[in-house]
Amino acid sequence: MPSTRNPRQVLKEARQIAQDHGCFISEKSDKAGTTTYLLYRKTTPPTYVGRRTSVTGLHSMVCKACNFH
Repeated sequence: MPSTRNPRQVLKEARQIAQDHGCFISEKSDKAGTTTYLLYRKTTPPTYVGRRTSVTGLHSMVCKACNFH
């Protein structure tokens, strides 16, 4: 369950799942200091899949987009 782990661990796991399934995660920060995580598929050009502001939400989206159980 990702919500009980350290957010850095969850982010690292989401990045690894994405990389293993042909995707990558990009971070975007705004002026208020909020970080938005963007998920892309590794195609030419990269295909935007979605965005999340929480690490647990990102992990969930990566698992659904990559069909990871």
